[in-house]
Amino acid sequence: MQNYIKIKKESSYNEMLYLVKKQIDKQFGKLIKSVMRQKKNRR
Repeated sequence: MQNYIKIKKESSYNEMLYLVKKQIDKQFGKLIKSVMRQKKNRR
């Protein structure tokens, strides 16, 4: 029973980390796109 609880906590923690990483990657992608757009418009 303790192992099950431990695994359940661990999986929810990993899922949270995955969602946070996905959000950070999305923000980074938007940053890169905006920088590239600005660079293109300067020419």
